[in-house]
Amino acid sequence: MVSLACGSGHIEEALVKEFDWPITRFLGLEYDDLLRASAADRFARIPGCQSRFEFFNFNAPDFPNEQFDILFACHSIHHAINIEGLLVMMNRMLKLDGLIIGLDYFGPTRFQIEYEVLPIIQELFSYLPPRLRRNLSTPDTRVEDHLTFDTIAAVRENDPSESVRSSDLRTLLFSSFPIIEIKPMGGTLLRWLFYNRAGNFNPNNPEDVTIIRLLQLIERELILLRRIQSDDLFFVLGKSDRLQGEIFRRGLVTQLISPSLP
Repeated sequence: MVSLACGSGHIEEALVKEFDWPITRFLGLEYDDLLRASAADRFARIPGCQSRFEFFNFNAPDFPNEQFDILFACHSIHHAINIEGLLVMMNRMLKLDGLIIGLDYFGPTRFQIEYEVLPIIQELFSYLPPRLRRNLSTPDTRVEDHLTFDTIAAVRENDPSESVRSSDLRTLLFSSFPIIEIKPMGGTLLRWLFYNRAGNFNPNNPEDVTIIRLLQLIERELILLRRIQSDDLFFVLGKSDRLQGEIFRRGLVTQLISPSLP
């Protein structure tokens, strides 16, 4: 298995240890040196699994020349600027019968919120009791009457790669690879209702748990009714026969012109 932007490797470790994924060879690709070292330490303690970890930059992808049964990507592809080139390289690393398994953010670029979704979020937030509307990111954990959201410029300043082309990802990914399974994971409403406020909810308080479940139910039903889209999707994809044209054979992937950052 190869993992894109594996971070500290805690999710991949859980897949092997807790879910019994039969992984005997693991390659972790990660940009951050400290996270890469942490992941290497985790996998060094997993018996029967040969692992190595290499530097990886989404904006200048240089994939190893080898193939894997599984390519795993958890909330990583939406950081890519040159999605087209990245998908070609991902396909190159996949064996003929290999699978891409992932979970990612497919919502509006730069973590913006669609016009028809914003009133729903604000209305649900207004129904929460004051103790659950405390903003834990402020020094005084103030209770707020409505949610405020970062502008495109603020998101870009905080992380230049954050959801840089996420609005394009749904079309590009699912038109490039054969779809085996897609499952909505929500996030369209709950991401913002819990942002900087998840710590207000006490898992041992039945009232808090009930509120969480009701919010989950509302989001799930709105997605099923197609009132809103699911920003987060779980997906399983097969190897593509659409990404092996001239641009791949001639090795021109690195020459693709990246779009300017929005």
